[in-house]
Amino acid sequence: MAIIWFLTIFFKLTLFLYETALSSAQTLKLKEYRFLTLPLGMILVALPLCSAQI
Repeated sequence: MAIIWFLTIFFKLTLFLYETALSSAQTLKLKEYRFLTLPLGMILVALPLCSAQI
Protein backbone atom coordinates (compact mmCIF):
# COMPACT_ATOMS: atom_id res chain seq x y z
CA MET A 1 0.00 0.00 0.00
CA ALA A 2 2.81 2.41 0.88
CA ILE A 3 4.63 1.68 -2.39
CA ILE A 4 1.52 2.56 -4.39
CA TRP A 5 1.11 5.74 -2.36
CA PHE A 6 4.73 6.83 -2.97
CA LEU A 7 4.48 6.05 -6.70
CA THR A 8 1.29 8.09 -6.94
CA ILE A 9 2.92 11.05 -5.21
CA PHE A 10 5.99 10.75 -7.46
CA PHE A 11 3.91 10.81 -10.65
CA LYS A 12 1.76 13.69 -9.42
CA LEU A 13 4.84 15.76 -8.57
CA THR A 14 6.45 14.89 -11.89
CA LEU A 15 3.39 16.05 -13.80
CA PHE A 16 3.16 19.17 -11.65
CA LEU A 17 6.79 20.07 -12.38
CA TYR A 18 6.35 19.44 -16.12
CA GLU A 19 3.18 21.55 -16.32
CA THR A 20 4.73 24.35 -14.30
CA ALA A 21 7.83 24.44 -16.48
CA LEU A 22 5.80 24.29 -19.68
CA SER A 23 3.34 27.01 -18.64
CA SER A 24 6.16 29.24 -17.37
CA ALA A 25 8.01 28.87 -20.65
CA GLN A 26 4.87 29.72 -22.61
CA THR A 27 4.15 32.72 -20.38
CA LEU A 28 7.69 34.02 -20.82
CA LYS A 29 7.57 33.17 -24.54
CA LEU A 30 10.59 30.88 -24.40
CA LYS A 31 11.28 28.23 -27.03
CA GLU A 32 12.52 25.58 -24.57
CA TYR A 33 11.10 24.66 -21.20
CA ARG A 34 13.85 22.24 -20.14
CA PHE A 35 16.22 24.74 -18.59
CA LEU A 36 13.44 25.86 -16.24
CA THR A 37 13.05 22.39 -14.73
CA LEU A 38 16.15 22.54 -12.48
CA PRO A 39 15.33 25.91 -10.84
CA LEU A 40 11.68 24.95 -10.46
CA GLY A 41 12.68 21.60 -8.99
CA MET A 42 14.93 23.31 -6.49
CA ILE A 43 12.10 25.64 -5.51
CA LEU A 44 9.76 22.66 -5.22
CA VAL A 45 12.17 20.97 -2.81
CA ALA A 46 13.08 24.09 -0.79
CA LEU A 47 9.62 25.59 -0.38
CA PRO A 48 8.18 22.91 1.93
CA LEU A 49 11.35 23.00 4.02
CA CYS A 50 11.09 26.77 4.47
CA SER A 51 7.37 26.75 5.19
CA ALA A 52 7.78 23.99 7.82
CA GLN A 53 10.04 26.27 9.88
CA ILE A 54 7.53 29.11 10.07
